[in-house]
Amino acid sequence: MNFVITNTSIDFNKAETLAIQIQEKSIGEYNVYTEKNAKVYENSEYVVCIRGYISDLSLPKEAVEKQIFSAVNKIVENWPVPDEITGSFTLVIFSKKDSKIIFCNDLIGVYPLYYSIKKESIIIASSTIFASLAEDIELDAVGITQRAIGKEFSNIGSRTILNGFRRLLPGEYISLKNKSFSIIKKYDNSLYKINTTKRKLTINNYKTFWSCYKKEVSYATAKFNKTYLALSGGMDSRLLLGTLSDNSNTTCLTYGNSESYEVKIAKRLATLKGFEFKNYSDLDLYFPSPKIIQKYTLKTEALNIASWLEILENYSQDKDAVILLGDMCEVLPARNIKTFSSRESRISNFFKTHVLNKDYNLTLANNATFISWKNAKIKKELQRYTKQKFAKLEVTIDYEDLIKKVTLDLEELLGRVEAHKLPYVELYDELYSWYTHARIPMGKQILICDSKFSAISPSMTIAVLRAASKIHPNNRLNYRFMNALFASNKELKKLNRIPTNQSPIIPRNFPSILVFAVWGIRSKIDQYLIRKVLKKKNPNLRYRLFKGLNWVKIYQNENIKERLNNYFNTNYLGEELVNNYKETILKRQSLEKWPLTNSDIISLASLNSELHLIKPLKKNKK
Repeated sequence: MNFVITNTSIDFNKAETLAIQIQEKSIGEYNVYTEKNAKVYENSEYVVCIRGYISDLSLPKEAVEKQIFSAVNKIVENWPVPDEITGSFTLVIFSKKDSKIIFCNDLIGVYPLYYSIKKESIIIASSTIFASLAEDIELDAVGITQRAIGKEFSNIGSRTILNGFRRLLPGEYISLKNKSFSIIKKYDNSLYKINTTKRKLTINNYKTFWSCYKKEVSYATAKFNKTYLALSGGMDSRLLLGTLSDNSNTTCLTYGNSESYEVKIAKRLATLKGFEFKNYSDLDLYFPSPKIIQKYTLKTEALNIASWLEILENYSQDKDAVILLGDMCEVLPARNIKTFSSRESRISNFFKTHVLNKDYNLTLANNATFISWKNAKIKKELQRYTKQKFAKLEVTIDYEDLIKKVTLDLEELLGRVEAHKLPYVELYDELYSWYTHARIPMGKQILICDSKFSAISPSMTIAVLRAASKIHPNNRLNYRFMNALFASNKELKKLNRIPTNQSPIIPRNFPSILVFAVWGIRSKIDQYLIRKVLKKKNPNLRYRLFKGLNWVKIYQNENIKERLNNYFNTNYLGEELVNNYKETILKRQSLEKWPLTNSDIISLASLNSELHLIKPLKKNKK
């Protein structure tokens, strides 16, 4: 649900310019403008706008509105929320009693919320486009630069592309009173409450987590008559699959050709559960028309992985149904603990951790280790903002000022990592990755699916993240906890008999040493085939040992040049910058470079489209 809340008013002519249908509701001194037919919750005490969902686990799961207002009462009283409150959400609460507004989000903050608090005006919005309906807003040169040349084309921390607007940080809570404009900020630092230094776990530990996870899914889906599952065949989507009753009203969806090995794996899993399975393939959508880019930018501001268009463009909207997505944080397999997640590290640690089953060497954290890591992280991130790249971008800010402001943004976000007082140095990278990679580029998968369904990732909810991050990292690394979880629960055991795409042919429940060996062999063969394709410059050669998403074929799209040009017919980013990206795409097409995912050009085209949609809303359009 998109909305804007303000103590002023919006210009309905602007909404009509964008073909947005708006409904209005007055609450005290504020006006709430939402998309037509959007649900705003209200009782005698509060008015509530919510994206995602929030639950009170102490109440029956069917009592959805009671859960919301019970959770609201507890949020008003205390932040962070107590253990019985969970969900994945962005929430705005208006208290009728004292005209107080509270807005907050969960531990990661996938659903964005933007706000501007000035001397005479307050604007709270779910998207930059909706924020622009409420005020003649200037664009932020630093925010645009971050989106154009920064890591994963994402803003850092609370930075946005709108001047004077901030985005809620992960776990942030803000309350304010309209007349006094007094502001109170609080943060949820409840992750990683690790209560043991021992690796060994009992069966009860797995049962406790599985019970927590299943309960979360049951509450997340309680108000929906229909459930969809984005099923890739990977371990996180299998985990979701195991929570759903066999032969229930569930449809599994995936993108890709029916001949793809991963699609075949997903279909086997769905069939095993007795679920309907549908897959969609349309390679032309990987370089979608400008019209499609603008449509999803307007709806979600979340188009960067074009694969989802294969489903979304071929499926009717069903906002009364929920679609469940996997774990963008990859918390259980600890894939974001960078020290041990690289291919090189997995190979070098193989004998010690797979054969001898010994612990990974973790470093105890303290103030000095954090400062050292923080300085190294800032230095590394700033390397992306070279003078050469910056010179290609047409923005009104000088380079030295840019670097100062990017540094401040990094320090703000790294402060959220520091506040958790993590026990091990290796966890700094993991939490930082959740606050960056999982929160924005990966989180956009949830947001874009939310355009057709109500999209939720149960693994990223408060209760599940708290429970999972409590597990000692040596228990999570190397899939130790995940493997034991699947081995100890009857709902998961049968799903583990099916191979994964990464380690094909052999069942996933085979000894990990064999699974690792198959992964290594398949990986080596894939690398050989890639080198051969690049050497021969022949797109018709075999590109993988097992058929999958064929990026070589995707880049042979005959419409690429035309669409690249059309994406930037009106260019808000700079001719030299855009031309560089176009050249990169064409080199991938000619196999001068390996054709990796095209999320770079899609992200840039989406940013350009976002600016194109905002510009007409400004009085001074220059």
